[in-house]
Amino acid sequence: MENLEIISTQITVQAKKITNGNTANFSWNYKEGELPPAVNFNVQRGVVGEPTHTGNNVITGAFYPETEKFDVQNNNFQEGDFELYQNLLIICYGIISAL
Repeated sequence: MENLEIISTQITVQAKKITNGNTANFSWNYKEGELPPAVNFNVQRGVVGEPTHTGNNVITGAFYPETEKFDVQNNNFQEGDFELYQNLLIICYGIISAL
């Protein structure tokens, strides 16, 4: 197109990872060369396709790279969730370091 000037480009990413026997979904938006303002996540108990999978988001939250704030909401706390939080944080750091 004639005289079309691109001001900025934003990238949206969605990813999932099985961690601690649960399905964790991640999403973030960022501009190339910049950190995303946040990496959002939610966790569903179990693994898709297995009888333990509920499909319900029981843990939600976000990691904010600039301040390193890790915000978690859990509406169904279970034994082992503290270890799960630690793994979620490690995954978030991995996402940021890969950008």
